[in-house]
Amino acid sequence: MKSEQEAQMLNSSLALSQFFTDNYDVKRASDGAYVDGIWSDDDVSADFVIEASIQIGSGEIFDNQNNAVRFSEILNIYTTTQLRGSKDSKRADVIDYQGHDWKVIEVDDWSQHNHYAARAVRLKDAGSF
Repeated sequence: MKSEQEAQMLNSSLALSQFFTDNYDVKRASDGAYVDGIWSDDDVSADFVIEASIQIGSGEIFDNQNNAVRFSEILNIYTTTQLRGSKDSKRADVIDYQGHDWKVIEVDDWSQHNHYAARAVRLKDAGSF
């Protein structure tokens, strides 16, 4: 018999899987590396595909100095793939959604419920993030 915690995780996972809508392309830039003893941060990227539920939202996001920045469009992304946001990494992941590039701003680790919740803004609006 499953423990109550295992049952809750399974229920969360099943609930999230019902909202998966599509596969989305993600670009992840490298953080750089030493090449022959010289630091290189060339814009090399790895492309991969995630399965996610993406919903349009609006609201404010806090930048690295804890100043509220309001965006007219924010994507709320729910996926089992851990994404990189600009608050966590020098180079955030970029998601192609409906033909536009969206920069992942922040990622909440809900891995105890088998998924991650991320927010992204249109790349043209990302500014200092």
